[in-house]
Amino acid sequence: PVVHEGAHPLPAPENTGPLYGHPDGHIVDGNGKILIHADELHKPPATGAGTGPAGSDLPHTPGPAREPALVGTAPHTATETAAHTGDHVHLGNSLDTDLGDLGRTGDHTPATPAVHAGGDHLPTVHAGADHIPGGHTPEHTPSGHTGDHAPGGNAHEHGTGPTASHEPPSSHGGDHGHSGHHGDGTGENGTSGTHDSASPGGHGESTPSGGEGPPVSGPGDSSGTTGHGNGSPGGHEPRPLNEWPAGDEVRGTARGKTLLYPNSRHDFSGIRGGVPKEENTVILPETKAKVREDISEIAAGRAEFEPESQRYTVNGRRYAVEPSGRIFPVDGPGFIQMDRVEYSALKSIMKADGDLSKLQTMFSKAPQFRENPQAVENAIALYRKYYG
Repeated sequence: PVVHEGAHPLPAPENTGPLYGHPDGHIVDGNGKILIHADELHKPPATGAGTGPAGSDLPHTPGPAREPALVGTAPHTATETAAHTGDHVHLGNSLDTDLGDLGRTGDHTPATPAVHAGGDHLPTVHAGADHIPGGHTPEHTPSGHTGDHAPGGNAHEHGTGPTASHEPPSSHGGDHGHSGHHGDGTGENGTSGTHDSASPGGHGESTPSGGEGPPVSGPGDSSGTTGHGNGSPGGHEPRPLNEWPAGDEVRGTARGKTLLYPNSRHDFSGIRGGVPKEENTVILPETKAKVREDISEIAAGRAEFEPESQRYTVNGRRYAVEPSGRIFPVDGPGFIQMDRVEYSALKSIMKADGDLSKLQTMFSKAPQFRENPQAVENAIALYRKYYG
């Protein structure tokens, strides 16, 4: 045979002469005659291409210089290619992915047209390397697809938790507590307000005065739990009342209102999350149950009402009623009056859990504390009395 020195023999169908792969990518016969030009191998497929009779397909013949390095795949031999009569055999689209399906038959790779040489029907030849789409991941790759339809979302949108960018349900970290109330008594202590002290038709206080909030539990007192009415969670003792409807026959500012227990900042334990004001009336733990009894008396119309001061007096304790129905303790047995410095100092001590070593610098440097040492001493004494 007269062929190029670098040509290599190719398996040929029966009743045909020898075929060779030319170094330039042509397919030649034994005399070196080009049967299929290299350029013909890369043309778009003609209509009906690849539908020749069985047994007439030439083998898969990529040129030596054009053959891709398919890592991890078995070589495609001419015999394997010839076995697919009339089929469009395509390499998989996974050259740029790590999905493990290299060499898989694809769906859309075009085939070259059928070639006829010398009256013989030569096979459909696929220029394997040149028709492989580069970098395209199949759109329907099973399990492990890295596109937009991966189970559970793509890696950029979904984290490893139950929800990616979403926070954990029904929980809040930090100092936000768990209340729908937005008054000054909720937040830092995280214990006040589960809608039990909200005014009718709303969550929490909405008075022009800035709001009064629900109570919190404190030392030596089990009546500070909150809730709707007299619920008894977990089989424990019934929760104390925090709402008292007052009839239209009641005299004064309580008439026709639902009276609400004082804001948590007035409870001793609520000082931790309370807002210091110029004057602060604080209910001592042992008096909380008595306050509830007093409010019940006001709602029943049995309290003494002072029109001039707009105050109710019950058992020596005086109360005011805000427009929302929130009760405001004024003075009397079991109440203590604290100024802004005392209240602030006690709040700081509570937040430090009584560790005064954490507060030495603040108490000695901050002007309000440095200039009012007695207020700091009073706050320390109160903390030690109820918290030890």
